Amino acid sequence: MRPSDLTGRVRAFRAWLGAGSVAAFLFAITLAAAPGLHAHFHADAAQAHHECAVTVIGSGKLQLADAPPTVAGPAAAALVGAVGTLRPVWVPSVFSSARIFEHAPPVFS
Repeated sequence: MRPSDLTGRVRAFRAWLGAGSVAAFLFAITLAAAPGLHAHFHADAAQAHHECAVTVIGSGKLQLADAPPTVAGPAAAALVGAVGTLRPVWVPSVFSSARIFEHAPPVFS
């Protein structure tokens, strides 16, 4: 057997496997949308304990279990020491020292 023949067979197998997977998923979606058709394939489809790929897709849950809630417990509060008294400080204005009032717009604007 030549390596080129094997490569062609592997490619054909992969193509058939991919097409079969897509077809099976589309068939499961079709059965999830049509409960009567699903009951035709499964006699116990209407019962509560029935679980198959169609019911999992139909319920919208593809995970087996819900995630646990992520709630953190209360954190210990840090003790804050005494806050010092604030004293006002005069800060001179930079705007007045830039002398922007000495410059006027052009005469012929």
